Amino acid sequence: MSNVAGTKDIKALLAKARRAIKGKAPNPEEAAKFLAEAAQAYDADLAWRKRAEAGLKNGLAEYDAAIHDTIGLRGQSRLPTDQALYVASCSSGHKDISLSF
Repeated sequence: MSNVAGTKDIKALLAKARRAIKGKAPNPEEAAKFLAEAAQAYDADLAWRKRAEAGLKNGLAEYDAAIHDTIGLRGQSRLPTDQALYVASCSSGHKDISLSF
């Protein structure tokens, strides 16, 4: 769960439940309380994420498609074909450097 942003509170509640069970004086009632709180927080987070996906996914996909060729070229795994060809044509000329030695 630590790889998913925004789940720190859920992870903390699960850790508290684990400590309540594994401590020197195990307290199953307290652990059950923490587990119930963690389940409630998980359900709330899951509902929020589903609402966000339904409401934002299409808009973000359109935005990403609109800026794909202009913003964040260094972050992309590949350059778009037209830009790769432009860069290759600019730097692919032969240069005679034999007279420099």
